[in-house]
Amino acid sequence: MSKTTHVTTRQLDDFIAVINTWYRKSKEAGETIENFDIVKRDRNRWIAQLHGVYKPSVRPYAGQVLAQIAYALLYYHMLWLFDDVYILKESARQEQLKVDALRWREGRWKGTQADLQSQIEDLRGQLASRPQTVAAEIPAQRAVIRSAMQQEIVRLMGAEGLGRSWRIIARVADAGWGQENSVRNALCKLTKQGVIDDCRRQGKAAHWKFKAGGNRRLVRLNELGRVWYREAFGHDAAESEITEVARKHRSIAHGVGILEARDHLQEAGYVVSDDPQAILADSGERWGARSEPDLVVTMDGVAWPVEVQREVSERMLGKWEKALALAGRLALVLFNEEHREKQATILEPVLWYRYSGRGDVRLTSLEAMEAGDWEWQVI
Repeated sequence: MSKTTHVTTRQLDDFIAVINTWYRKSKEAGETIENFDIVKRDRNRWIAQLHGVYKPSVRPYAGQVLAQIAYALLYYHMLWLFDDVYILKESARQEQLKVDALRWREGRWKGTQADLQSQIEDLRGQLASRPQTVAAEIPAQRAVIRSAMQQEIVRLMGAEGLGRSWRIIARVADAGWGQENSVRNALCKLTKQGVIDDCRRQGKAAHWKFKAGGNRRLVRLNELGRVWYREAFGHDAAESEITEVARKHRSIAHGVGILEARDHLQEAGYVVSDDPQAILADSGERWGARSEPDLVVTMDGVAWPVEVQREVSERMLGKWEKALALAGRLALVLFNEEHREKQATILEPVLWYRYSGRGDVRLTSLEAMEAGDWEWQVI
């Protein structure tokens, strides 16, 4: 490489000023710039690279550094240009939808003008006898979701009915769409846009936790979100898993706990049935003694009924006795480690002295499962 260069110190200073101007305009753009921390990181890196070629000994490499940074800046501007083109296309598409809707209405109403006029006259007569009111026309709402990360969140919720916010965050982050905090912020933005809502029970937002503190959001696509999903993907969104467990279980917390136990067991390699048949004492007596487990998991080729238990109480012993009598084995998944230890303390003496030899019990907790390093406690 030649030891001469045409890049002056003044030119380097001017280029740094250009980078700072680009950074300032990016910051002013606010939410139109996704992952602003990346922009800040690149700006600091580029300025450091330019400072690195100020010395005469490395000045010959200044041209190459300038070219690389200029290419990166051009790439950013191309991305913004593509965003602008997308906005224009989306606006044109929405305008065309409005035109199509007007044409459809026009075709529907043709030939019925006389009938409509008659109805109008009837309504006018009815309105004449009523107090004067003020009417307001509310335009139909539409959602525009530009962010690819937000689109992936809505796709997961619509395609799979996913409603546990922590699972959504983990899935989107693991797929490479961004860091977990960025996904969490995207969920909040979708809420502000009116696309998703918090699930509610008796008028209050429903949350979930497996131990005290740390409430987790339960979310669902609202009507606007379901409309966006249908237009984007061509079919109706699946029912929210939270809506489903609220219908099947008296407690949303217990239903979500069952979903968590199912997913953790599957992630550990077990075959799990989340819609098990009732275990009957006599297959010929449909309404006789029965046990209805929350899940059935296959361990070492043997089917084990699984009960997900939120609270610990000696009153549950009768239910566990019935399950042991019918299936000969039982797996209990408690919400947290404190409850698992309490349950083991209650069960151990009872199994030894009252139900000796009648069954095998295994315990674990959702807290241990989520930590990733867990095993069954055998009693």
